[in-house]
Amino acid sequence: MLKPESAAVADVRQFNVDSFGSFETEGGGLFVFMPAIVNLGLHKWVKKAGLPGSKMIPPLQSILSMLALKLTGTERLSHVMDVCDDPGFALFSGLNVLPKATALSTYSYRIRREMTLSLLTSYVKTLQKNEMIRGESFNLDFHAIPQRGEEAVLEKHYVSKRSRSERAVQVFLVQDVDTRVLCYSNANVRRADQAEEILRFVDYWKETRGKLPPHLVFDSQLTTHDVLDVLDEKEIKFVTLRRRYPALMKGLDLPNGAWKRMTLHGASRRFRHVHFTESTVTLKKVKHPLRQIAVKGLGHDEPTIFITNDHEIKGSDLVDRYARRMIIENGIAENVNFFHMDALTSSVALQVDLDVMLTLIANALYRQLATRLQGFEAAQPKKLFRSFLNMPARVTIEEREVHVQLRRCAHHPILLASGVLDEQVVVPWWGNRTLRLEIR
Repeated sequence: MLKPESAAVADVRQFNVDSFGSFETEGGGLFVFMPAIVNLGLHKWVKKAGLPGSKMIPPLQSILSMLALKLTGTERLSHVMDVCDDPGFALFSGLNVLPKATALSTYSYRIRREMTLSLLTSYVKTLQKNEMIRGESFNLDFHAIPQRGEEAVLEKHYVSKRSRSERAVQVFLVQDVDTRVLCYSNANVRRADQAEEILRFVDYWKETRGKLPPHLVFDSQLTTHDVLDVLDEKEIKFVTLRRRYPALMKGLDLPNGAWKRMTLHGASRRFRHVHFTESTVTLKKVKHPLRQIAVKGLGHDEPTIFITNDHEIKGSDLVDRYARRMIIENGIAENVNFFHMDALTSSVALQVDLDVMLTLIANALYRQLATRLQGFEAAQPKKLFRSFLNMPARVTIEEREVHVQLRRCAHHPILLASGVLDEQVVVPWWGNRTLRLEIR
């Protein structure tokens, strides 16, 4: 009687680089990220954070296994079975085979917020040292991750793409404006506390970087007038949308001569020619007067209104700055889509705070790669993966090297010209073998 073969169990004690010999893998693109992963010091971050592990699957191997799924756009942990027999994914993670879905999910729920914060701090300090985070201006936003199960101990939050409130995890994200790298996250935000989340980020940045964030841009739903006053008192410049209401809109019924015309720069968008007007307003609970700027022509029937405590920047520059944020928001959404941060399920789930932290790391690796690819500097991860990384490779284990030969594709001349494949690193979890990349 024929019986199905039992799948191999992940166990680092059975991991022997030499035993891999020579093999084909569908995950050739994973190895393109290896130099950056080693040089950024991910293995040091994991050790410093004190992440839990076991004799069979140490913490670094668990993190690398989940990161491999992120980097290849694998939709859910349950889909690890699609690649668990691929030796390339196993070698990347430093295991004999990838852990199964249940093992990864169970492991993730052993991660506490203070561990994730330690990873985040190491991540921020390293990226800022490597000039991948400028720290001059930040986009702040909430993203609601809906639950796709029947039962959930979750609060209701507004899910923008579904235009309704439903059971969801509310995730707070911060993005560096200049580099578009995600540099802060928190998936433990309760509805009653979300108005204060901006101040928690301010405190975190002050504690981590030794100075206050100089400039913040966010939507009106993100916080309250009380928080705006605190930011103003701390002399942190901010720009935020203002909610529309009848009396406010009536006050904007101005003659055409009161509106200044301008063209948005550096933004590839349908609505480039806009009109704006500005005034000074006083808000309850905010001690000092603020600038109010109304903009017509951004694609809405009514003017878009935002307020700021920055009284020095030109009005046209402020409009242009906020318009760029609207485009960057779309970029955040595309990152969420490719890295499948929305893929909560009731059956196999990843602890969301860790999932978001892995999304930040994957996003940074893709952003770093994009800056080196001529003509693809602004490309989103999905496009980069499709054009450069979604390819098989032949891997050969040699005495002192791991030799990875990527299959040639149309965009590889750009990858070759970038110098990414010329970097050789010693990988600690490969017995200190050197990675050598080339295109066959």
